[in-house]
Amino acid sequence: MGAQGYADVALRDAINAGDVIGPRMQVSGPPIGITGGHCDNSLLPFEFHHSAEGVADGTEAVMRRVREVIKYGADVVKFCASGGVFSKGDNPLLEQYSPEEMTALIAEAHRLGRKVATHAHSAISIKDAVRAGVDSIEHGIFIDEEGIELNEAAPHISGAHVLPALLV
Repeated sequence: MGAQGYADVALRDAINAGDVIGPRMQVSGPPIGITGGHCDNSLLPFEFHHSAEGVADGTEAVMRRVREVIKYGADVVKFCASGGVFSKGDNPLLEQYSPEEMTALIAEAHRLGRKVATHAHSAISIKDAVRAGVDSIEHGIFIDEEGIELNEAAPHISGAHVLPALLV
C-alpha cells in the first residue's frame, strides 16, 4: 500500500494477466497526504517547488485525489493521518489531516466503493480517523486507551486493523 508511480497497480495487472507469477493483490497507488507531510516524501530544495504525487490539501483536493487514485486503478485508498517516524520535517505524534479533511476523503472513497486505510501513529490521528469511518489503521504505535476503545467499538473496522505495539 502506497506505491509511487502506480507501480503496485502495474504489478497487480501483470499478475492478473498471467505475465508475472504472484499473489492476488489489493493496491492503493500513491498514498494521499498533506504538503510537507509524511506522504510528501520529496526532499528536493524549495526552488524546485515539487511535491509527491499524492499530495492534496483541503476537502475538495482530497476528494479529487481519491477520484484520481481510483481512476488509475486503486482497489483501496491509503492516506497519511499522522507524521512518520522516518520522514523529515514531520512528527509522528501530530495529526496531519484535519477531521474534516479525513471525513471528506473517507466518505468519497466509500461512495466510490473503496475501503480506506490510513498510516496513523499518533493517538489523535487514530481517533479522528476512526471517527471519520476509516476501515484500517496501519501502525498505531502511539495509540492510547481511548483510541483502543474507539477502535474496538467501531463496527466498520474489521480484521487486523491496529497493531498497538507501544502504549504510552
